[in-house]
Amino acid sequence: MHPGGITEQLLLSPQTQIHPVLTGFQQVRPDWRIHLRVLPEYLLYVLLKGGIRGILGNDRRQFRLRAPAVLWLAPGISHAFSPAAEMSPIVLYHFRFRCTHPELPVSGADGFIMAHELPQTEHLARRYYDAAQQPFSSDRGHVLRCLLFLIYRDVITASFNLPGEPETFFRKGKRLPAKGTKLSWNQRHLLFEYVRRNIHRRLTPAQLAEEVCLSPDYFSRVFRRTFGISPRSWLTRQRIEYAAHELLQSPDSVSQIAERFGFQDLYLFSRQFKQIMGMAPSEWRKREFGSS
Repeated sequence: MHPGGITEQLLLSPQTQIHPVLTGFQQVRPDWRIHLRVLPEYLLYVLLKGGIRGILGNDRRQFRLRAPAVLWLAPGISHAFSPAAEMSPIVLYHFRFRCTHPELPVSGADGFIMAHELPQTEHLARRYYDAAQQPFSSDRGHVLRCLLFLIYRDVITASFNLPGEPETFFRKGKRLPAKGTKLSWNQRHLLFEYVRRNIHRRLTPAQLAEEVCLSPDYFSRVFRRTFGISPRSWLTRQRIEYAAHELLQSPDSVSQIAERFGFQDLYLFSRQFKQIMGMAPSEWRKREFGSS
């Protein structure tokens, strides 16, 4: 089991309850500070614009994050944050939540996880933010757990373990090219919103390019620099992740949900779903959410 296995077990188990403590989206002031503290809950930051720096863990490890990036802290990890540059605007989602399970312990969970260059996590954070505002229900708890698992899986996938460290610490192992223009935060926001509004249509890379007013060829180049994959692969990933969410909420069959998100071939849908989610759609529905 990789480090952080306790958190993964919690998020995979249908018996786990998610209890939001604080859910926020904000542009912070230049004098924003979080003084050294230890919290009994999980803490998740999704950094959309700007940068933060600080210290983490018992050994006061210094770190610096620049958007787009994610920082995930387990309960009991000491931390302190401040802006990475004075007068630099910072836009972020910040979530505090508790996980409870009748059998699995929360104490002793993985320490802290961070990864750079994760702009695709923005839409998952937005959906978590919206879902956490809804009145309490068992369905809401399942939705929150699903979204947290997808975010956690993204960060783990984009990270590697640094052996021999006193804390469980991850960071991105393969960096994207540093040179060249990337899509701005506003352009990324436009793309995620466009996909959200049109997820049931068969979208093309050319339509994405038009949405941000770029030529298809230039858009393809800067898109790959930004996300690390092609626009077409990214669109497939979005459709699969929305389908995974729908498998949680809808009693419809796998084939009906596949068709709803533009997959006419059930075999192709199942194969791509397994490549992205790590398991077949039927296994995902049964294992993640206890569906029959």
